[in-house]
Amino acid sequence: MKAFAFLCCALALFHIGESACGGGSVRLVGGTQGREGRVEYCRNNQWGTVCDDYWGNNDAKVVCRMIGYSTDGAVGFRNAYFGQGSGRIWLDNVQCVGTETSISNCPKNAYGVHNCGHNEDAGLRCPPCVEGSMYLVRTGNSRQGVVFLCHSGSYGTICHNNWDQAEAQVVCRQLGYPTAAAQNQSVATSGYFPAFGPIWGNNLACTGTESRLANCSGNLFTNNPGCNHNSDAVVICPPCTQWDMQLYSAYDNIPPSEGLLQVCNAQGQWRTICNHGFWCNDAKVACRQLGYNSSININIFYNADTIYGFFKFNRVYQYACTGSETSFNQCPQTYDASCNNPQHKSVGLRCAAAPTHGCVNGTARLQGGSDASEGRLEYCYEGQWSSFCWLADETASVACKQFGYTQYNYASLFSDERYGVGSIASDFKLLVCSTSGSESSLTQCQIQHSIACTPATCPTEWGMKCFNPGMCNEGTVRLVDGSIEQEGRVEVCYNGVWGTLCDSNWGQIDAYIVCRQLGYNGAVAPTARSNSFYGDGIYPIVWGVVQCKGWEAGLGDCTRRDYLNFYCLRSDIAGVLCAEDCQDGEVRLVGGDGDGDEGTVEVCYANLWGIISQVGWDNNDAKVVCRSLGFDPTNAIARYDNYYGRPNKTVHLLNVGCDGTEDSISECSKTAVTLNAGKTLYANASAAGLDCQPEPPTQPACVTASPDFSATNCINGQVHTVGGVNGVGRLEYCYLGLWSPFCSLDETTAAVACKNLNYNAYTYASIVTTGEFGTSSNISLFQNITCSSIVGTSTLASCIVNAATGSCYPYCPGANIGIRCFNTTGCTDGAIRLVDGIIENEGRVEVCRDGVWGTICDDGWDTTDAHVVCQQLGHPELEPIAFFGSHFGDGIYPIIYSNMGCVGPESSIVDCTKTEYSGFSCPRNRVAGALCGYDCQNGDVRLVGGSKNTEGTVEVCFDNIWGQVADSGWGDKDAELICKLLGFSTDGAASSIGSKYGKNNRTIMLSDVYCTGDETALDQCAYTFYSLSEGKTLLPQVQVAGVSCLPSNCIPPSDVPGSECTFNTVQTTGGSSNGVGNLRFCYNGNWSPVCQLDPSEATVACRQLGFTNYDWAAIIDDGRYGLTPNTSSFQYINCTGAVNPTSFSFCTVESTCTTTCAYPLGIICQDPPSTPCTSGAVQLTNGLIQQEGRVEYCLNGVWGSICDVGFDKSSALVVCKQLGYGIGEPYIYTGSMFGDGNGPIVYSDVMCGGWEASIDSCSKSQYPWSSCSRRNVVGIACRDGCTNGMVQLYGGTDTAGTVLVCQDGFWSMIGDSGWDNSEAAVVCSQLGFDRLNAVANSNAQKASRPILTTDYNCGGAELSIGNCSSTSYNYTVGRSIQSVATVAGVTCTPFPPTSPPTICSVTPSQTGVTCSTGDVKFLGSSTDRGVLMYCYNSTWSPFCMLDSKVAQVACRQMGFTQYSYGRIFTNGELGNSGYNYSTFTSSSCTGSESSLIQCNFTSGGCVPTCASNIGLRCFSVGSGGTTCQQGDIRLVRGAIQQMGAVQMCVNGLWGEICPDGWDGPDALTACKQLGYANAASTAFVDSAFGIGDVPIVYSNFGCQGFETSLSACSKDSYPSFTCNNGNTAGILCADGCTDGDLRLVNGTTGRDGTVEVCYDNLWGLIGQTGWGVNDAAVVCRQVNLMTDNPTPIMNAYNPMKTIHLNSVYCTGSETSISQCRAYKLPINSPSSTNQPVVGVHCPLPNITTSTVQMSSSAGATGLGATATASAISSENALYVLTGIFGVLIVIGILSVVLLFGVLYHAYQKGRQSEDILKTTSANADLSDMPLYSVVNKNRDSMVSYSASAGGMVDFPGEKDQ
Repeated sequence: MKAFAFLCCALALFHIGESACGGGSVRLVGGTQGREGRVEYCRNNQWGTVCDDYWGNNDAKVVCRMIGYSTDGAVGFRNAYFGQGSGRIWLDNVQCVGTETSISNCPKNAYGVHNCGHNEDAGLRCPPCVEGSMYLVRTGNSRQGVVFLCHSGSYGTICHNNWDQAEAQVVCRQLGYPTAAAQNQSVATSGYFPAFGPIWGNNLACTGTESRLANCSGNLFTNNPGCNHNSDAVVICPPCTQWDMQLYSAYDNIPPSEGLLQVCNAQGQWRTICNHGFWCNDAKVACRQLGYNSSININIFYNADTIYGFFKFNRVYQYACTGSETSFNQCPQTYDASCNNPQHKSVGLRCAAAPTHGCVNGTARLQGGSDASEGRLEYCYEGQWSSFCWLADETASVACKQFGYTQYNYASLFSDERYGVGSIASDFKLLVCSTSGSESSLTQCQIQHSIACTPATCPTEWGMKCFNPGMCNEGTVRLVDGSIEQEGRVEVCYNGVWGTLCDSNWGQIDAYIVCRQLGYNGAVAPTARSNSFYGDGIYPIVWGVVQCKGWEAGLGDCTRRDYLNFYCLRSDIAGVLCAEDCQDGEVRLVGGDGDGDEGTVEVCYANLWGIISQVGWDNNDAKVVCRSLGFDPTNAIARYDNYYGRPNKTVHLLNVGCDGTEDSISECSKTAVTLNAGKTLYANASAAGLDCQPEPPTQPACVTASPDFSATNCINGQVHTVGGVNGVGRLEYCYLGLWSPFCSLDETTAAVACKNLNYNAYTYASIVTTGEFGTSSNISLFQNITCSSIVGTSTLASCIVNAATGSCYPYCPGANIGIRCFNTTGCTDGAIRLVDGIIENEGRVEVCRDGVWGTICDDGWDTTDAHVVCQQLGHPELEPIAFFGSHFGDGIYPIIYSNMGCVGPESSIVDCTKTEYSGFSCPRNRVAGALCGYDCQNGDVRLVGGSKNTEGTVEVCFDNIWGQVADSGWGDKDAELICKLLGFSTDGAASSIGSKYGKNNRTIMLSDVYCTGDETALDQCAYTFYSLSEGKTLLPQVQVAGVSCLPSNCIPPSDVPGSECTFNTVQTTGGSSNGVGNLRFCYNGNWSPVCQLDPSEATVACRQLGFTNYDWAAIIDDGRYGLTPNTSSFQYINCTGAVNPTSFSFCTVESTCTTTCAYPLGIICQDPPSTPCTSGAVQLTNGLIQQEGRVEYCLNGVWGSICDVGFDKSSALVVCKQLGYGIGEPYIYTGSMFGDGNGPIVYSDVMCGGWEASIDSCSKSQYPWSSCSRRNVVGIACRDGCTNGMVQLYGGTDTAGTVLVCQDGFWSMIGDSGWDNSEAAVVCSQLGFDRLNAVANSNAQKASRPILTTDYNCGGAELSIGNCSSTSYNYTVGRSIQSVATVAGVTCTPFPPTSPPTICSVTPSQTGVTCSTGDVKFLGSSTDRGVLMYCYNSTWSPFCMLDSKVAQVACRQMGFTQYSYGRIFTNGELGNSGYNYSTFTSSSCTGSESSLIQCNFTSGGCVPTCASNIGLRCFSVGSGGTTCQQGDIRLVRGAIQQMGAVQMCVNGLWGEICPDGWDGPDALTACKQLGYANAASTAFVDSAFGIGDVPIVYSNFGCQGFETSLSACSKDSYPSFTCNNGNTAGILCADGCTDGDLRLVNGTTGRDGTVEVCYDNLWGLIGQTGWGVNDAAVVCRQVNLMTDNPTPIMNAYNPMKTIHLNSVYCTGSETSISQCRAYKLPINSPSSTNQPVVGVHCPLPNITTSTVQMSSSAGATGLGATATASAISSENALYVLTGIFGVLIVIGILSVVLLFGVLYHAYQKGRQSEDILKTTSANADLSDMPLYSVVNKNRDSMVSYSASAGGMVDFPGEKDQ
């Protein structure tokens, strides 16, 4: 009570007279209006004046700001303009800058220190205020104080008479504050100091509902006698809510949608916002927060004070809104002191009301599409539909979910406005969703607004399309929208929907995998297309950054980024043009009757099959094609108008013009078109076709004739040749006394004819059918003559003459047959040559046999045969061109070979398999030819024919062919470029024409070359290019170009002769023997090292050193034989022009310059090996295991190594394939890891694409033209390409040996640590043996394989060793320990035979019931099964043996005609007849018979006995279950859903598979068909899942693993096999999950379900033993759900999967179930399938509120109250809030009591300290502050108290928080 009484007394002291004032306050006195006058300043409760020294307008601005006026136009006055004051002069030399908030803050003298009189009193005039505007004065607090109202330009007060809450409410409403708790007071009662200026109102009578005080009735703006400033009205408005906003105007005619923008600060006071940095994004957020539309025009006023009236209090913060926020508190803010600058005014806004378009905010729609799944995406924003100016994949994915596409969330995005435009101006730009697209609705995504200040339409309006799955088979690929079938946009089926690929990183290897998956196997690189070359289609871009290596089986096996993990435009979609496995000029027929002699003609160019346009097509063209295909061309006819169909392939040729005699269409005139032109022509082209052997008409085989046999002219049996010489000419035989020509002659008869003509040393003959030797008669008097053998037959008279039939004689007009017989010519047997080619390296192939040259028939002729020819001739390992149809003529020699079957490694053509003369028949127009290539790269140049390497005829390489340059237009600039390309000096480069250095027998490749000399490659020059055929035609007609160059950096050698050695001699030094060491050459009498040495010259050096039997040498460049001397007296030695030089004396020495090298060059010479290798072969040597080592290649019979320069994994893959290893990523080892060997480095710069069949087909540099350091020899390690988890045995028998398991694609051994019979049982079972008798072996025999696994722990019942736990090693470790570790082996026991062997015994007495032979029946009452009985010799007999075909006929005979498959039972399962024998020995059927009597039954002296009679079950459609769809498969009888016996649907009935040949690729294909992952699958062959009651329909599957269904695999169909009923095939399919993954299935809320965990690639379950809350919590945490008090579920739904874990024990803190203790169960063990399983129910997320901090406002205590509501439910919310409110009331009462105590304490302390305060420095005086309540005087004590209380006190005038 004492405190309360003191408070009342203290407040009464504030009711002081007019002179009472607050320190630091100002007033205007003496003016005619309230806004002008003499400036008086209050200090120490006393008013004083201000001296006008330095007084000016800036000082006036500060004072005007202090008293609530605008500063614009403030004027300062001097010299007591408004009259002289009296009393103290407080301020002098005031020098404000104009931005200060108080004159106390301006520079000035100390208080009271001056040199002035009152005649210098300063004054001012403020700009007028806005009529009716209002503010609360003198508190520094915009929501409480003396009411100041503007009238006539000046602020004045309101008299308190009749002033109550209604008036206070109007004031608060006008200022934007809440009105409900507005308080009315007066100066006398509130403690505020009196104001100054006019008093504008008295006795107001407001109702409390008015919007402005000026609208109230009463005495407003009239004379107010009896009032003074002690009676001024005071208002205290309730605080506004922090971050609330309003638009304020001092004018009453301004609409509510515009005004000064004000924001409520932390003290509940309105503050305007400074215009500094304020822009349209801030304005959008403000209007949006105020409830206006932010999408349409917003006006910003940066000088809003002049428009809406001045507001004293500004907020000194700068905002940085993005435009997407919903309120200002979401915008970043920074303190900005510049907002105090007068030039930074308050900002104002004019907002717009929201339009009404009838849409609900947050909804979306698709517009303009053809159906509901597609269209322009529009979003309802602020009441109007807005288009998307940009659309991201994740946003579109969320949109699809919102539209109901929940099964497939990928979307296609379109920016081409294919769905039209909405053209709606909006502030909305796009939505930003999470990068995972996990939102279920677009409302959960963040809006991004336009940065423009005015709404605008989108420059591009985006559209999209959603999809449902199920349109395609997973993993399949296709090419779409190409002009031809071999090209198109790549689309892959992913998650059941076609998708496209982004072209980022898209290259040839990726394209190659696509093409191979589609069956295009061209041995050249496909063309990878990018930039949506084939259009973008409609499907999503599902994969990006695809990176294939070349060994993948399909595109799905390549690394990639999936949808939402990459960014790609629809203009960047990948495509491909595939290459086909065909040769240029090759032709084929398609679409005919299948005999191959008719169809649409397809021709191959550039590895693409294409068609021929029918323009110009005729019978002559058809004849040529038929001839080239091996058909008789005589009657070939052309077909037109797509007669056999028109394949979707490019047009390669048109206007074909053959005369009918050509051997190949390539020899005919024609118009060849480019690929693009051909695709264009295709639209209107008709495909040419032909029929080689049309049925009618046919030339008569014979004609009726009447020879005059009476006119005899010879002796029967004579033979002669006519039209040539003996043995050469038309062959005639004397028959019936007349000479007769031959119309038919075979090779044997021709050879006998030569013997008859005395050609006995060589009897093979050439048969000439062209009529070359003329015609004696159109008929032959006999059909033909046949000789049984050449050997032993010397005359035709010894042979059989086949007479003509009747009077019809063989007809051969114009083509009487001739022969050529030969004597030996002396060629070497086996030698080979190319003849009649226009250029070198090409021609007809001729091989020497028995001393005579012979030719080869082109039947079976291919590039491999031509390759052997080229290798035999010494040409490089390059793919040759094979020619057909006597391309180079047929010559004169016999055709001695046909059906060549070379495989490539042969060293001679005679080593190849073949048919020899006379075992075939081949016409002369079918002789084979070849063109061998050179080891050069496109664009290579060289000089040939000169006397040194710096001069010669210019040759350029294209397509592995060296060609010459015609000298037309050839000049010195062209020569300069050639010299530069060859590394010579361009100075002095001289061109030559006229074939100065000779014209070689090589094609003309270029003419009219024009170079500037600045080019870096010849193809950068202008030139005319000729095809091979064109160049060969030009060769005799033109002269060729040449060049002479000078070497660069030339230092001449010394010309002083020495005496160390004899010129041109050589030696080796530093090595172990002659021929090994640094090579030295004697130059000018001195030994000189060699710095430049080509392989050819190294070979000569070895010959000179005595190594004369072999033509290679290894060049050593690493200094191993000594480092000095290293300066050579010459440049190089050139042996190019010498013929088989044996020493350097035959060579030229280029000695213009000396040469210095890092190391002198050495050589290694060797004698040839006794057994040469096969050229073209590859091997790996010096590795630790068999599939690794240095790569060596056999070149000309010698092993050499390969340089690692340019050698990559694609090249390694080709080597691995050539060695027979599987397709898998190889390892590469560079830097001669496996040594460099002692042989030459035969290849460098090997570059394979990965698709080649051998390294021969790859580009490379070849010995002796390759160059490589010995330190750069390459090595590799190859994978076996096996399927992980497969096993096999090594080193023993079929049933015993070392165990090899496939790990990471390698067949590897197993360390025997922990190896016992349990592991052996699993391996034996996996191999198809009895697991019960398996025996483990340790320290088994080692294979040359790595050890990649050890410490296996199997239970013995696992289906695969891969299901057991083990320790793995990487390849590097596995290869290194294989020599020291011991390895595991097994001994397995086969299953016992399923039926006893047949025993033969004497025929028993037949006592059976008689019957009709041929009848068949089942014993028992069943009509479809039983012991099969057959009536043989009128007696019923069982079968002791039965195959599938006999069973099929038996079923058919018993009425099962629709489906006559039978299931054979051999173990008596269907009963026994009582007979232990069969009355017939054997039975056999073809399978087509209708009854058994039509089959073959045999019997003998003894009959078979059988322990059990054979049973049979027959089937009809629908028996044994429902019908099914052809080709479907299912798993049955498995303990879990991923495993079981495989059943396949055939003809509407389920059948099982015989396990013969059943393996991993078959199992993989079956699993893929069933929808499982493309991962390792296990095949079972031992009826692991029992025997079904259905037939066995297939056997011997041959899947490769890339097929998508078993129907696509090769296989044997019933009844072409017999399978024991005890064996059926089964599989275990992998789910493709990762060990430790976890998921919930079969739940109802998304938070519950059965727990599934992944191990061993299988989703499995958890047993319920020990399952509890902690375990459930870990599961909930792992699946990202809440973990507080989850519910463990027992006996959960079991989806028929294996139980992986049991007895799980978690502490509850683990992050995954794999971190908990648990017992891991083997797959398919009894404990893993026969117990209850668990689930969980995870809790809902908590509903929590944040901690609420409520702090007091000014005038209250600094105590705070904190209330936290945690996890409150809706039904308890009211009680909790009520409780909080009660706590706040109690705290408020305590705060008032505490305040009284504080004020009492402050009063006593204040009086004691007053004198001390008077002596304090004037500038530091605490009372030198704006006028506010007396509480401020005791600020220190309050702050101290508040700090101790843990609260915070807010003082008026402090910087806003």
